[in-house]
Amino acid sequence: MTVSNPPVLPAGFELPLEPRLPRIGAIDQVASRPACPWLGFFGTADPYIPPESLAVIRDRHPDDVVVYAGADHGFLRDGSEAYHPDAAPDAWARALAFLGRHLDG
Repeated sequence: MTVSNPPVLPAGFELPLEPRLPRIGAIDQVASRPACPWLGFFGTADPYIPPESLAVIRDRHPDDVVVYAGADHGFLRDGSEAYHPDAAPDAWARALAFLGRHLDG
């Protein structure tokens, strides 16, 4: 398989969104237009992503962001307390479709 302009597929909790944390970049850096295909998954119950940060990302990437009502931080982790049985399968299906569109082979 060859990858041209590799896609980025963050699952929300992987993104550095909060400027108040030492290892985190500014929201403007995260919300800027990436040079590769991008898809972000977020949950409204994630305590690490303030609603105002999520609003900035949604405004700048209206077609690249999926927000799941009631999903918490780590909602894709099967078997964890945060697993969201409605959001996780939908996010996985979207992720696979996204990768299918953007990966060669």
